[in-house]
Amino acid sequence: MLRHSLPLLCVTVAAGLAGPGSAQAPRWSLPADHSLIFARERSVETRAIEPKPKPGAPAPHAFGVPVMFGGGVLLPTDLDPKGRGVARQPLDLGELLPFVAFDLGTHKAGKSRAEAAFVKPFGRLLLEIEAAAPNERGRQRLLCRITRTTLDEARIEGPARDRKQRLEALQRSYDHGLEGTLEITRQIDVAAGRVSGFDARLDVTITLPPEREWKHIGLTLQENWNLREELVADSVAFREKVGDAIVRGREHLVLKLNEQLGRLPPLDEKEPHVDGAGGEIALLALTVQKAGLRRDDPDLLDALEVLRTRRLRDTYTLALALMAFETFYADPNERQHILEGLIDGPRKRTPSEADRRRMTEWVARLIDNRDPRTDKGRTSRWTYTGGEDFDHSNTQYALLGLWSAQLCGIEVPSELWASAGRHWLEMLCPSEGNANLSLTSYRQLAQNKGRPTSTGADVRGWSYRMPVDPPYGSMTAAGVASLQIVQAALREKGGLRGELAGEIGKATRSGFAWLARHLDVRSNPGRADGHDSWRLYWLYGLERACELGQIARLDERDWYFEGASLLLAMQQPDGHFEPGGTVDDCFAVLFLKKAQVPVSTGR
Repeated sequence: MLRHSLPLLCVTVAAGLAGPGSAQAPRWSLPADHSLIFARERSVETRAIEPKPKPGAPAPHAFGVPVMFGGGVLLPTDLDPKGRGVARQPLDLGELLPFVAFDLGTHKAGKSRAEAAFVKPFGRLLLEIEAAAPNERGRQRLLCRITRTTLDEARIEGPARDRKQRLEALQRSYDHGLEGTLEITRQIDVAAGRVSGFDARLDVTITLPPEREWKHIGLTLQENWNLREELVADSVAFREKVGDAIVRGREHLVLKLNEQLGRLPPLDEKEPHVDGAGGEIALLALTVQKAGLRRDDPDLLDALEVLRTRRLRDTYTLALALMAFETFYADPNERQHILEGLIDGPRKRTPSEADRRRMTEWVARLIDNRDPRTDKGRTSRWTYTGGEDFDHSNTQYALLGLWSAQLCGIEVPSELWASAGRHWLEMLCPSEGNANLSLTSYRQLAQNKGRPTSTGADVRGWSYRMPVDPPYGSMTAAGVASLQIVQAALREKGGLRGELAGEIGKATRSGFAWLARHLDVRSNPGRADGHDSWRLYWLYGLERACELGQIARLDERDWYFEGASLLLAMQQPDGHFEPGGTVDDCFAVLFLKKAQVPVSTGR
């Protein structure tokens, strides 16, 4: 049982907030450049109801409860415009708890109703809430009855013409029944304008689809949240916390690199896709360098030697190896010099002759991994190890690796860059309408030029493969980053001109408009049926897309502060970011470090 006393925090009273005993409803007081970090504890228990389990049988899977996703975070953008509660819809049962607990609209005794539109894997949940009166110390009990109902087509985002098709796809994914209760005891600090903590217990019965082993299972989820700290963007304290998190993350990853080097398996010639061990070593080598590891570190040097001697063949591993070697020969202060306008873009690296030969071989293999079904003079796209397939994740990483190669003076044909750019242009998903988009650069932010100018943009994103599929966050970030790299590579070679230049600029802006409209650091946005897929991969992609163009704000939202707040809450004392593995740890550190070097000053 997770039951803890919830302390009433002593926080300065914000102007205009209702005091104790006031008839005015309390509101959240959370400035736009602040975030709240909560210590979070969880226990999950499942039990088979029908059919009855055999003695010693394992407990059923905890459907709807993803692996604990770090500490609790509340961002200003989570709240509704009136500050009464959380506007961001919960996407799983774990997110349902703070959704109810942080609703200050239920601060008085009485009954109310709410709904959660897309909770995986159940769909639309109706919530009937009965609130007891808070005691004199602000402690209050909520009892919520939860039932499942049909999905609401009107709540599905995207063009109206696509909603029926998306509704049918969601109905296939949200195919579990649910009913039960949620009991919450929370501490409301009216003077400070916040809920300072809560205990929650969710007890539900889940009905599984016919093909599953169980017909009905029971699930009990208990959580305890207590306010730990308040972060302020761009403050000295925040920057120190980020710096400490990067160092702890780097030390953790150096240990992982040492472990990987000590048990490196031989290349599996039968594996058709990815050399997982080689790719992980390349990613680790890239990350620890970006995080400030000395170039003479023995583990780093051993990792680079492994990459030199291992036969690399798949797109991810080849690209990451090129990125790791390019970083080894780069000026570690280059990003700051670009932001300050001391140099106009990345400087050429000068690898050793032996490394240049090896990197040239990798570039040739990487180019060979293109999908052979296209006219390569027209479009270029990539899959794992060649063959008749492609996806936008492999294609993005291929371009990242080729950009690193070009920075090292290795020839990458202009025709390849142009054909890759045309691929991304042809794969744009249909328009979601127009939006006023403002992109604030670091230079504009430093010069404090006031509110940025908004201009119209066509909101469009990218999917994993074809434009008939719905776009989502990590692939839209991939498209935005890839087009900026293509633009920079062609500009450097004197090949960016005419119609292609205009189309790339327009598509890049469309992608930024999509990212601004759907920005959500807790989920991979756009994937309503798979929001918890590759979340830190998405954050690293967001960092790359924005840093390449020196974008500090998306529609005045501080994408970095929001993402860093989440990651600081997720990090454990040993430097690991719960709950992911080594790859997720790398993505987290790369995000925090702002590892991507901009392609130019933007002047």
